[in-house]
Amino acid sequence: MLERARRARQSARLDEHRRGDAEGQALFFGAALAGLEAQLQKILAADRRMETDLPPVLIQGETGTGKTTIARWLHQQGPRAAQPLVEVNCSALPETLAESELFGHERGAFTDARTGRIGLFEAANGGSLFLDELPSLSPLLQAKVLSALEDRRIRRVGGNKMIPVDVRVIAASNRDLQELVAQGRFREDLYHRLDLYRICIPPLRERGEDILKLAELLVRRICRRHRLPVRKITPTGALRLRSHRWPGNVRELAHELERAIVFEESEELSFPQLERRGGAGVSLATATSGFPGPDFVLPPTGFSLEDTIHRLVELALKQAGGNVSAAARLLGVSRDYVRYHLSGRKPAAPAEERS
Repeated sequence: MLERARRARQSARLDEHRRGDAEGQALFFGAALAGLEAQLQKILAADRRMETDLPPVLIQGETGTGKTTIARWLHQQGPRAAQPLVEVNCSALPETLAESELFGHERGAFTDARTGRIGLFEAANGGSLFLDELPSLSPLLQAKVLSALEDRRIRRVGGNKMIPVDVRVIAASNRDLQELVAQGRFREDLYHRLDLYRICIPPLRERGEDILKLAELLVRRICRRHRLPVRKITPTGALRLRSHRWPGNVRELAHELERAIVFEESEELSFPQLERRGGAGVSLATATSGFPGPDFVLPPTGFSLEDTIHRLVELALKQAGGNVSAAARLLGVSRDYVRYHLSGRKPAAPAEERS
């Protein structure tokens, strides 16, 4: 009877933090994240060998890079997939209630504590606990999290009994924890306890051509959710996506795509709003007028202009999906000029030059 009651309380707490978005578990790694994917596969292999007493995972990356998605994927692909995954944003916890929320409390522990309540560590027992924005916790609570990780036991607020918990902790931060330790804003002992399986997610602006592949995947998902035919991205739209700096990363990209799908009236997506936007966005004029960049210096050994032009033509063709006319428009040249670099033949001279 006591075990049945405990499970009922755990189930009630789980319902408060359950996430039902199964689609969020599907990840697109791409070439830019091949190293990250290999690292995650090694963690999963270690988890399957151990099964119990799984060490914590630390995920670092800018806001919107997909830390929550990685945490969910890691749980769903691992040996604890059938067990609970509890998620909590530490920055959203009121300081006065954070300890009770994480570790629970006994009846009468404080004003209005008319009944006992289990914390999220207990609710996640047997599964995983995702602590997003962990540095938001006070130093006192950071110490209690460290104790829970080391001893695998917790004590509720107002209680004396030590309660064993078997929880895989996945912690995340959008700030560099080493820097926070140096600034005295994060406990060094907790950092070293977490810093075993460290995962660093690169920002979207550093993922190159994977931005376009990810955008196409997201467009298909968004169109399916809106019950609309899948729409293609124009070559100009692709250039705008690649030129934007994406300070909000994947989250910002998904919002821009959905906004375009809802509001753009053409059959293809070109994202004119990115061209008009200032600040975080990079306009097409900026993307092209700055080439090859203010820091570029011609090498003293010489420079092959023809090879560089040829590479630019190849890049334009790649962005245009192999469409010669679209590639020519991107480069501001004729189709014959593009064909020349593809075949090695010189384009025909204009009529005024032949006369």
